[in-house]
Amino acid sequence: MRPIMVTLLRPAPQRTTPAVVLVYILWILVWFEPDWFLAARGAGVLVRIFPLLLLPAMAMIAFNGRREAFYWPFVALLAIHVLWLPFAINSGFVMVCLKRLIHYLVVIALTVSVIDTGRRAELLLKLFLLHFIWFAVQGIPSGFVWWHIVLGNQDSYGPLMVMGLGFSYYFASGTTSTRYRILASVSGLICMAGLVLTFTRGAMLALAVVILAIWIRTPRKLAFLGYSVVALAIGLAVIQVAYPNGEFWERMQSIGDGTTAGTGETRWILWKLAGELFLVHPILGVGPGNFGTNAAEYSAGQGNLGNIFNDPSMLYMWFLHNDYVQVLVEQGLVGVVVMGAILVGFNRRLRWLRTAEARRRWHEATGGFIDLRHVSLGLEVAMIGYLANAVFYGHIYLIHWFWSLVMFAHLLARVTRTESIAVGRRGHAQVPTPRARPVTRPVAGTIA
Repeated sequence: MRPIMVTLLRPAPQRTTPAVVLVYILWILVWFEPDWFLAARGAGVLVRIFPLLLLPAMAMIAFNGRREAFYWPFVALLAIHVLWLPFAINSGFVMVCLKRLIHYLVVIALTVSVIDTGRRAELLLKLFLLHFIWFAVQGIPSGFVWWHIVLGNQDSYGPLMVMGLGFSYYFASGTTSTRYRILASVSGLICMAGLVLTFTRGAMLALAVVILAIWIRTPRKLAFLGYSVVALAIGLAVIQVAYPNGEFWERMQSIGDGTTAGTGETRWILWKLAGELFLVHPILGVGPGNFGTNAAEYSAGQGNLGNIFNDPSMLYMWFLHNDYVQVLVEQGLVGVVVMGAILVGFNRRLRWLRTAEARRRWHEATGGFIDLRHVSLGLEVAMIGYLANAVFYGHIYLIHWFWSLVMFAHLLARVTRTESIAVGRRGHAQVPTPRARPVTRPVAGTIA
């Protein structure tokens, strides 16, 4: 009689709605970019799929949108860009930034609105892990992905490898699935190899920051030490094979050149100009994407600015290679406050995910596939990797990294709070909780 009653009282499986399917399709397009992958091989019409899918996504948000989907810093950020459209020197650059922002924020809003269970969120985490492997493999041995408009540059492929290494480590240490533990471990090691092949100094410095962050945070320091030794061995082997004449170490030593030569001096010239422009336009900046246009106009007649800038007009198409300076000069103090609010919200949500209550709810909802604390730490260290790289490279508009991490924190915090309502309503009515998948051995991070 009891099994029959359990069957009758257990909630019916949720139907996978078209909105949920659309969320998965959109994130596959964002993370794996199969349309651009195929376009590089002649199927150019496919690159129009993503913009076309945004129309039904907006319609679904109109009917299914939750209040959490309309997060006030997102709305404020969009407002800044829209406000600048009629006033910027080059409104076309503002429009490019605005379009990318709309793409990401629409997908985030739909995701937060319709992904309402831990199982559905778990699938997104798996896809996110796989996307690191997808690009890491394609970047070996060149250190870049030849067909990708952003990752075709080693200065972008390197930061992705740093983020992937940190996220993969925590995924491997937190999952109860042997298959995914192996997959995530391999992902981290491939990212290490890919990072070395990029030959980029900024990404290597960011890696040091990520390793320090993991060492401070991880509860299993001995296991991390073993993982680090293996990763270091792979990195050294790759260096020896790819750069047998010591080119890698020679390149890393040039970090000491600072702002006096090479790309360091180039960045310093740009950042000084950005500081001067900020003092002239401190509240709302000079407009998204408009640093170069304003810098060229501001510096007109000054002659040789140093390094490669022998003519100020050359600044017109330049970007700042630093997300912090870019936000400051292009969106002013208002933009800094808004972006700061997004990061504060990100951190606050991750802290909730590490609480015993949130972990219990996640465990009950997902059957214990991966511990929520490790997911939280994986997202945190990936964001640390992004923020460390943001000192040397600007990616806030170019690619999804920042927005994907913010989405996960937003989504998982909402899902665990929603799951708690469902568990509470069933649990106090003496409805049996579905049995979690069996774990045959103790795994660090799981909840007994």
